[in-house]
Amino acid sequence: MTMKHSYLIPLIFIALPVISGSAPVRENTASAEKVRKITIAIMNFDANNCPSSMGNAVSDMMTGKLFECPQFVLLERSRVQLAALHYGKRHGTVKDPFRAAAIGRMVSVEKVVVGSINKVGHFRIETRIIDVQTGTIDVSLPITAHDEYDIQNAVEDMAERIDNYYLGIPPISGMFTIAAAAEYILPLGDFSDGAGGGYGIRTSYSLNTFPLPAFTTSLSAGIFYIDPGQDSTRSYYIAPVTVHCGQPFVLNSFVRFTPSLGGGYLFSRIEHDDIEMRTYGERNYRTSYYYNPLISVRGEFHIKLSYRWYLAVVQDYSVFFEHDHRGYFVSTGIGAKSLF
Repeated sequence: MTMKHSYLIPLIFIALPVISGSAPVRENTASAEKVRKITIAIMNFDANNCPSSMGNAVSDMMTGKLFECPQFVLLERSRVQLAALHYGKRHGTVKDPFRAAAIGRMVSVEKVVVGSINKVGHFRIETRIIDVQTGTIDVSLPITAHDEYDIQNAVEDMAERIDNYYLGIPPISGMFTIAAAAEYILPLGDFSDGAGGGYGIRTSYSLNTFPLPAFTTSLSAGIFYIDPGQDSTRSYYIAPVTVHCGQPFVLNSFVRFTPSLGGGYLFSRIEHDDIEMRTYGERNYRTSYYYNPLISVRGEFHIKLSYRWYLAVVQDYSVFFEHDHRGYFVSTGIGAKSLF
């Protein structure tokens, strides 16, 4: 752009609302008057290792989702583009926080949203909110989309986190989760000969980007009471401790399914009589402890209930190994998962 035309840019910003006959920003609900309004501009997202149109698409999605939040007043995208063009940014993408803040001051907003979408097997979306007055970053939020179809769900989650951040709700990174479920366990094969069904609780701690961003790794531990099933056993408790690795699949905006494979140990405490078929005298019970290697396959459905909470439905099939044979059991349960 030549110097003799650059002075027209500020005049265009002033003229646009006059020509249109309306304010440059829009509010979405009348009831939002109780919420402090924050004027915000959304820049085009950078696209790395993927078409530039994907960056524009993410920006459009973010605009639509933040528009639905009563506390935000969004600047028209055309004015943001003109301001970016004035700073030599033809595609409207800005990485430098101070330059983004300068653009924000030009169009009279309080916050500027900048970000990027990067493709490395999966899609990783990085979003930063910059305060126009100070040029500092209010919050930086990363999120992972497992494929192109998951990008919209990821943007919805991101917009919800931004909205909650400015409402004073503690943010979540989504990097790890804690879950607990009540489960019913059913022994199979030889294991069922000496034990009936049982019940208990299992808790788990999951890292949602380990060993790769598209995978999740969970450490779980549970305690179950097993119905002894025969007089020679007075009590029977098992405690599986396992590590699982799996990949989540997005079924829709509310439901995700995660199959996983893992292993660990099955710890057992059995109070039993050495003589199984005692024909006289009283039972002489003693307590024995065992630990055996275990492998398991697990499937988990996570149904979104709120910003942080999910309903968890779990199905597990396990095999444990003793010296001379194997034992099998399945478990199914329902519980809750919380994001952090």
